Amino acid sequence: MTTVRRMQAMPIHLRLPILIVFAACGTVERQQIAEAEPRVDLQQAIAEMRNLPQKLEGAEAAERGPRIQKAWDTLIAAKDAGAEALLAEARQLAADGERDDRFRLGAGAVAWRIGGLARVDDILTRDELRELCAATAERGRIPEPFECVQARHLLAAATAADLALLIDARGGLYQNFSDEQIEAVEQFERALLWLVRAQYRVDPDVCEQVQRRS
Repeated sequence: MTTVRRMQAMPIHLRLPILIVFAACGTVERQQIAEAEPRVDLQQAIAEMRNLPQKLEGAEAAERGPRIQKAWDTLIAAKDAGAEALLAEARQLAADGERDDRFRLGAGAVAWRIGGLARVDDILTRDELRELCAATAERGRIPEPFECVQARHLLAAATAADLALLIDARGGLYQNFSDEQIEAVEQFERALLWLVRAQYRVDPDVCEQVQRRS
């Protein structure tokens, strides 16, 4: 006799608990599948952002560009879960001693889009900030692999104690000043402005009705 026939032969008061258990198991399984699918999507998006070449050109740019944008959109749509997945990957890279600076800078941009400065921690370390600023001040340009660095990345690692470091780096950009350096200067200017305001404003981004620190 099959399981179904055995159940049909049972009195209703015995069948009901079994049916409830089966229904509950089915619900749990569907929930597990639903929860697993977003995790898979996030991991695929992160994999798309890893190990990018120095520059995307030609056919590779046409192919990978839309895939990278889709990865960004997937992570941003996931909100906190996307930010956590990115930061976990960045921390794992640091723990393994592996450098993938283009991924970390891209991760910083995505994390910023999700939740602002509070979500960009661990993307640029303090050692890397010092390395970046010292090289920029000396060479007159932002060195590889940090040439795409933006204010949000600087602010992830910098504090008010680093104002002199950032000012020296900004000054270094004027050594060989050109139109290409304007954007880099602006990024340092934005970081400096935020750090200076943060010393006396509760919210450095608020320019009207400023609430002073007590």
